[in-house]
Amino acid sequence: RNEKLVAAVSSAAQTTRSRREAQTLDLEVLEREAIERALSRYDHYISLAAAALGLSRAALYRRMAKHGFQAPQR
Repeated sequence: RNEKLVAAVSSAAQTTRSRREAQTLDLEVLEREAIERALSRYDHYISLAAAALGLSRAALYRRMAKHGFQAPQR
């Protein structure tokens, strides 16, 4: 009986882990798309895009680096 309980708990834990990983991936995709839209809308002006996203310029630069964006050259 204990083996069945351990198997059921292990299966539930694995299912929860898989769902959390999928959610994290979805959030990463959503964040990247939001950054792309803001940069496009404001012609790659970091200050305006950051304000539209509710971020500081430094925070936007960090998130851009995380997602592999190049900083605009002016």
